[in-house]
Amino acid sequence: MTHSEEVLSPDFELFGLKRSGSGAVTPPAPPQRETISLELSLITPMFGGGAVAGQVDPDRPVNAKSIRGHLRFWWRACYAGQFDSAELMFQREAEIWGAAGEYGADGKPVLGQGAVDLEVAIKEKGQPVPCATYRKQERATFNDKYPAYVLFPFQGKLAKDRCVIEVPPTKCLEKLTFALRLSVPGEVREEVDCALRAWILFGGVGARTRRGCGALARVPASDEWLRGFDDLFSQHGPAKWAMFPQLAGSRVLLGEQQNHLQAWSTAVNLMRDFRQRPDFARNPGDNRPGRSRWPEPDSIRDVRRRWAPGHEPTHPARPFYPRADLGLPIVFHFKDGNRGDPQDPDPTLEAAGEDKTRMASAIILKPVAISESLSVPLVLLLNTPHIYDEAAPGAKLKEVRGQSIARTELLNETKAGLVAPMDGEPDVRKAFLNFARNNFHVKREVKLE
Repeated sequence: MTHSEEVLSPDFELFGLKRSGSGAVTPPAPPQRETISLELSLITPMFGGGAVAGQVDPDRPVNAKSIRGHLRFWWRACYAGQFDSAELMFQREAEIWGAAGEYGADGKPVLGQGAVDLEVAIKEKGQPVPCATYRKQERATFNDKYPAYVLFPFQGKLAKDRCVIEVPPTKCLEKLTFALRLSVPGEVREEVDCALRAWILFGGVGARTRRGCGALARVPASDEWLRGFDDLFSQHGPAKWAMFPQLAGSRVLLGEQQNHLQAWSTAVNLMRDFRQRPDFARNPGDNRPGRSRWPEPDSIRDVRRRWAPGHEPTHPARPFYPRADLGLPIVFHFKDGNRGDPQDPDPTLEAAGEDKTRMASAIILKPVAISESLSVPLVLLLNTPHIYDEAAPGAKLKEVRGQSIARTELLNETKAGLVAPMDGEPDVRKAFLNFARNNFHVKREVKLE
């Protein structure tokens, strides 16, 4: 017997392997796993999500990798408040969902697949259809009940002669159905359930899910998840350190039941009206709406030192860019660019971070299915950092001499009082929520504490 054999106890463990008294090495009992199986279908058309930007993959419209990414996002939104630091949260996230190249609380890289196994099986591939049609010398006409306000990036483009379709409208996917199967250790079942529920209620698949594209429903659909969800996503309170969206501290408005596409339009058109409605966000006009009552256009005219005759900058709050906090980038297209207003290129308001010019909207607008044919419109104001926060990058005007915007031009109580659509509310997100309450048949409002 060697010295090393003498000091080893009969039941020692090494790298998770256990040696029995007989000397045989046996692996530890695998953790008990549970299976979650559900079937999901689209209730609004899906855009993008494939290998080619903006296009649906006809063979694999959804896949396990993309769904894992969605669940990871919503897990963070549900559970950030459970942890004292981002490092501890990322360590737990890696244990459940996997990670590559991220670092744990001990500073060491956390690699691996994660505890959750996920499989996707397409049950019905769905039908790819153009989202809009063109007639010569006319604008794109979107499919019946598709809200044009949210789908403008997909409308295509006519050539300058207005007779040739230069870029055809994007094909979206309808009637997709797929089965999702997750194998999870029992100790993380509750966390996975919570992330799944948040994703299906508030998220979707493909592009523009925060504006209701690619919304999903369980098969068969029911209102089960809308009952008692007040406390479901706010178990730990908001994390003070978090620089990403959280459900704790968020607010939800639910409207009256309609068919799926009507509920979608009802939700997203609230944002359209808040930003563009004549005699609210714009001056009334004879044949077309008049000038914007928001301060950004006149602020940009001042910076560019350009304006069309009769469009001299006059807004009393300029320079002021409150709508930056609703999501970036914002492209401003002036209809009178050929008469002197800014153009070539269109001014773009974007985040000022290096190589990080986007900021996802804190407001989610979508339908939530309550049956096979009916949904309720949902407005969710996520608890997420503001563009003007000290830890946030701030905003800038692209291609205007690289001009960054002072934070006092993003949040300013005095100037906000001069912006009619904000109605005296300094926070533009809360101003939108107030607008939604006043212009939306709210059946239920929930604050996730």
